[in-house]
Amino acid sequence: MKHSILFVLIAVTILASCGKDERPTRTAVPIERPHVQFTCKGTEPFWTMEVGDTTAAYSSPEHQQSYSVRNVFPVGDGYIVYFNDETTLTLTKEECTDDATGEKWTYKAVLANPVDTIKGCANKK
Repeated sequence: MKHSILFVLIAVTILASCGKDERPTRTAVPIERPHVQFTCKGTEPFWTMEVGDTTAAYSSPEHQQSYSVRNVFPVGDGYIVYFNDETTLTLTKEECTDDATGEKWTYKAVLANPVDTIKGCANKK
């Protein structure tokens, strides 16, 4: 009988210790969103875009649209700016020349959505 009680006590102790989670706890570390403020400009077609930390304003002779900046990811020396599930602005740190004026810019810009992809230049504000 003593052996049965001892066996039950050992089994209960083992089972009780199995429920303890002894793994280290993890705390989520927030990633700071990069500050992205750019002026973008393209020709053929002619377009401009002013990009701020939370919004962007696109303008062309035919169309004007405002976007909310949903997410920004640093990529190398540049950025990918997500406005929605379909529209992105990729900024690559590479010298860019405005075809209309010959002006030198610091970044190449590619604005893409399912309908069209347009290219231009960009500078930080």
